[in-house]
This record gives sequence, structure tokens and C-alpha cells, in this order.
Amino acid sequence: MAELSRGIGSFVVYAIMNAAERIEADTIGNMYVDSSRQNLKRPATIVLSVDDEWVKNLVGFSAQQDAYVMLRIPRDVYLEYHELSKEKPLIVPSGIVNIDGELISSEQKPQEVNSD
Repeated sequence: MAELSRGIGSFVVYAIMNAAERIEADTIGNMYVDSSRQNLKRPATIVLSVDDEWVKNLVGFSAQQDAYVMLRIPRDVYLEYHELSKEKPLIVPSGIVNIDGELISSEQKPQEVNSD
């Protein structure tokens, strides 16, 4: 997979900060059905199980398609988040979340993730 371009990264940050409650997300592990490794005849593939609305949107009229983005988050970033969120709830663009990612409070709309 190509390195995340600045444009896509900015787009993802914008979407999270301005429409977090409308974004649907899950881990690839939860959607994983099958995969195949790359060989001389074909690229590597991953088969995912998604809601039928995603499929209809993805193969439908292009002017009305939602954006689908695949992110690879390094394990050390995940582990750091997990450790920090054990100590105290984290402030994220849509409010304050607990360790399970459940929204605790949405009274604030901070611009940065609290990492101290």
C-alpha cells in the first residue's frame, strides 16, 4: 500500500474533526473473510465482509459515492493509545472517550488529542 499522502491524511483529519459522529469504522480484523498473497499473476488481495449499503454505494453512481479509506496504524501508536487511555479518558475531536472508544462527553470540541 502506498504511503499515506498529505492530501488523504488532511482529508481524514478534517472528516474526524468535523463529522466524527457520521463516520463508520471497524478494524479490518473484524471484517476479514479471506486473503491471498501476491504472486507473478496477481496482486495480493483481502476479502472483507461489509454491510450491503457499502457495496451499493461503492459500485453505484460515482458522483454520489462516499469516500472509503484504508489506514494502517503502526502497532506502537495503538499500544501508546491503549496505555494512555487506561490512565485517563482521552480528549478527541468529538468529545471525551473511554478506553473502549465510547463517548463519555461531547460538551467540548477540542482541536487536539490530549496526550500528556
